[in-house]
Amino acid sequence: MLLMENRRPLSCPNCDEPFTDSLSEQRQQRLREVFIVVWRQCPHCLAFLEIDFSKETIRRLLDSEAHNPLTGVILDLTPTEELEERVKKLNEEGDKLFMQGNVSAAMATFEAALQLCQHHPLSWYNLGTCLIQMKDLEGAEAAFQRATRYDEKFVNAWNSLGMCLADLNRLDEADDCFDKGILADPEYPKCYYGKGLVAYKRNEIHRARQYFRFAAAKGHDRARAVLQQLEE
Repeated sequence: MLLMENRRPLSCPNCDEPFTDSLSEQRQQRLREVFIVVWRQCPHCLAFLEIDFSKETIRRLLDSEAHNPLTGVILDLTPTEELEERVKKLNEEGDKLFMQGNVSAAMATFEAALQLCQHHPLSWYNLGTCLIQMKDLEGAEAAFQRATRYDEKFVNAWNSLGMCLADLNRLDEADDCFDKGILADPEYPKCYYGKGLVAYKRNEIHRARQYFRFAAAKGHDRARAVLQQLEE
């Protein structure tokens, strides 16, 4: 997905200059984990900054072991409103492309949003939806995992993660995701439908009917159709 994670040596994707030649392998790996944040603080292209700190402050943070990006402290910095607006617009643009059937272009747009803000749950969710369309279930799983990590109440992401895991036949994990979705929003019908699918895959037909009924009562049309087939 984000190809920069595998680049060696690690360098700024804006100016392609290496961050440093003196990091240990362990610290380089840690830097890869936060490279998006560090990218916005590259000492070679400080004009690219998207956070409300002066260049001098960023240089001090980069040079200080106590406030080094490798410690993860930089992850706590709040993006500017301008950055948040850019991420929002990229997601809106990606949604339009996806609805037009241009999945590849939509995926590239969501990846661009993640390059601006790696911890944006909606961008990860949208990327996962594209990967589902591309038949990349493992990639979609990873994206939905990130979406739920950054927003534990993101019920759509819990449902999509559960459906993805069910398709991978990891039924216990899928069932747990649907439970977390129901906990986040007890009125959301898709997670009840998902639990019905898991029960059906386990050949627990009576239990499956119960969950399909819950989902149908909350307005899930597909659950109604499945119930009708089961009761014929």
